[in-house]
Amino acid sequence: MVTIEKDVPLPSGNIGARQRVVEQMAIGDSIVTSKNEATLYYYAARRMGIKLTRRKENDEYRIWRIE
Repeated sequence: MVTIEKDVPLPSGNIGARQRVVEQMAIGDSIVTSKNEATLYYYAARRMGIKLTRRKENDEYRIWRIE
């Protein structure tokens, strides 16, 4: 049998490491990472409504916060 519970507060959401980095970036800030990590940062920012752009630099990618 299932018990219905009322007024149980929802725990605060866990923020991932990439989301934490993106959240701390100011517009114009950049980071350098691998291609795979760059993609993960891009999607983390997208879920947060933050815009990033990325460019390849040699074998790594630089990511800038643009909005």
